[in-house]
Amino acid sequence: MDKKITHPYTKAGDQGETFLPSIGKVDKHHHIIEFIGTMDELTSILGACISFLPDSATELKEELLRVQKDVLSTTAAVYSDKIKLEKEAFKNIVRALESSIENWQKEMGVSAFSSFILPGGVHAASLLHVARTVCRRAERRLSYSCKISELQEREVLFAFINRLSDYLFVMARYINYVNNVKEENWALTDC
Repeated sequence: MDKKITHPYTKAGDQGETFLPSIGKVDKHHHIIEFIGTMDELTSILGACISFLPDSATELKEELLRVQKDVLSTTAAVYSDKIKLEKEAFKNIVRALESSIENWQKEMGVSAFSSFILPGGVHAASLLHVARTVCRRAERRLSYSCKISELQEREVLFAFINRLSDYLFVMARYINYVNNVKEENWALTDC
């Protein structure tokens, strides 16, 4: 059952602290809170991406909505320290991300990683590139958290976040592809 939220505020964090079930009270700059906050930011950017997709892009919207839910599920599992209970679910999520990547690459007829590109294109694709960089920051925050404390099933988390950043990159390229946007390649010789 969903917990009812009666007020948009709790006042519990007014002193710069918050609560983690596995640890108790922690500062809001705690390494796990930093990871959770970065994942929250990623979820919001994905919502912005969805808003820029045309109504006709129902499959892509559904994909991104599913990914938003997966990011929130990951955040909740880290918050509650219950990744171990969700291990198989996360493996299935990673497989679904890989399947989408492979399908888009086939449709584009190119390897998405054959060259460096400058991020950009239509609004939704540009925001997906931003989402990818936030996802990479979440990965760095996760790495830092794993060095400091023992997070359960860290391999599952790393696999999800690493594959998610690949997914966001390929989806950005795919959206530009279906919109006939020519991407700008970049090479070291351009410096």
